[in-house]
Amino acid sequence: MGKITAVQVKSLRERTGAGIKACNEALKETNGNEEQAIDWLRQKGIASQSKRSSRDASEGIVAMHLDGNAGTLVSLKCETDFVAKNEDFWGIARDLCTLSIVNPKDLENQALNGTKVSELLIESSSVIKENIQLGEITTLKSEQNTYVYGYVHGNIVPLPTVGTIGVLVRISSPDPEFGKKIAMHIAAMNPDVLNSSEISEEIMNREKDIALAQIDQNKPQEVQDKMLEGKVQKALKDRVLLSQPYAFDGKITIEQYAKEAGITIIEFKKIIIGKQ
Repeated sequence: MGKITAVQVKSLRERTGAGIKACNEALKETNGNEEQAIDWLRQKGIASQSKRSSRDASEGIVAMHLDGNAGTLVSLKCETDFVAKNEDFWGIARDLCTLSIVNPKDLENQALNGTKVSELLIESSSVIKENIQLGEITTLKSEQNTYVYGYVHGNIVPLPTVGTIGVLVRISSPDPEFGKKIAMHIAAMNPDVLNSSEISEEIMNREKDIALAQIDQNKPQEVQDKMLEGKVQKALKDRVLLSQPYAFDGKITIEQYAKEAGITIIEFKKIIIGKQ
């Protein structure tokens, strides 16, 4: 049998859902016979991944990695929380952080320990017997005169950097305690944006529609308008980090807490399992 062609590998991948490396090996082992290659993959438990890939992967974990003044979050999804607690599973997310903190783009096509990430996920699915998917990835790159801190909540494994909610926050001064407390607040209160100027028109209109449905249309128009404004402002306030009451002291807002500390909160990123 001559050299295995890309067309043969593509055809086998389409029929089995197996990775490029596995398909190439199967074709070599069977002298290019596609039907025999399918049987070979099935015997190895790889071809069945094509069926697993359609199953819902709503569980999983978030792994965090901080390096100097940079940080990254990588989520890995699976079908059950039982698998999420398995080190063979969450260890992949932890290792992927070392790649994403350098280059978070196109992570599936990068190599981890000599294996393409997309191939690694397929192989892991075959071993663990669940649909495993790379979830959301977010990174805060190192920037001059800024400092990145993070927090992971819902630690279902014995590592403080692996859980079900991950938060990164960039601030203007080196203050680990302040940075961690802000990240913990974000994990608890789940703001959408840093300040009100970041509220999109879509969110604004959605809140207006919700508020209008709650207002008694028999009231005078002037009263309705005031009620609408009040309801919308309250709803938007809950979405804005700086406007939220500080989780550790409800008497002040996050904006006031930051001002008292003399620190500017520049941006934040978060990943929540189940809300991707």
